[in-house]
Amino acid sequence: MTRANTRQQSKCRKLGKQLTNPDSNTSYVTILETPSDENSMDNTDEISNIQTDLRNRLAKEEFDNQQLREKVVELNKHIEELNALIRLAKEEFDNQQLREKVVELNKHIEELNALIKLKNAKIASFTSRPNEGKRNYSHSLVQTENIDVHNIITTFCAK
Repeated sequence: MTRANTRQQSKCRKLGKQLTNPDSNTSYVTILETPSDENSMDNTDEISNIQTDLRNRLAKEEFDNQQLREKVVELNKHIEELNALIRLAKEEFDNQQLREKVVELNKHIEELNALIKLKNAKIASFTSRPNEGKRNYSHSLVQTENIDVHNIITTFCAK
């Protein structure tokens, strides 16, 4: 007899069915004992207790899962708040850097204005000399209106 047949026979015995061995055409019949009423009651109570226990476990797991879902939602809200704070801090940091660059640019602009005033003063003193004849160097005066501040700022920020 093969191992598969033995397993099949034991299953059939448990179920109370008749099994025919395909190799020997032998039939096996199992007689099941009828449980007494007392055993039947114990089994019913035991099954009921198991079912109740399983329902309770399932309800507890569902409750735990619901609590976990709520905590995940709450944590996601906190994560969103933290991300918003991080963005604000980064913007504030970027703004601070921009303010520092603007202060530095203003210093450079003041230096340029001082140089322009100095150059204009030198040119004005040179053109006012009577010994120079008819030469007019007034076109050499640096005009502060023509300074391309945007170009200076762009060049400075690129550094």
